[in-house]
Amino acid sequence: MFKRLGLAPERVEKFMSNVMALEERFADLSAAAEAKDLDDNDEAIARLRGQAMRECEVAQREVLGADDYQRVVDF
Repeated sequence: MFKRLGLAPERVEKFMSNVMALEERFADLSAAAEAKDLDDNDEAIARLRGQAMRECEVAQREVLGADDYQRVVDF
């Protein structure tokens, strides 16, 4: 995918850093839900996951640009 888009190594690194940050937030939210004895699909947890996903999308659009971001989504 990255080769097809012709991304420079620093853009690939930033893209992957954003992905890892999202995964870490998801793991933190799951741990918090477990610690509070909440269902993993609790409304507040789901809302926070959605917020994290939106923030990651914004960050990825900044890294890739709108067109390349859509290509990644379509991939």
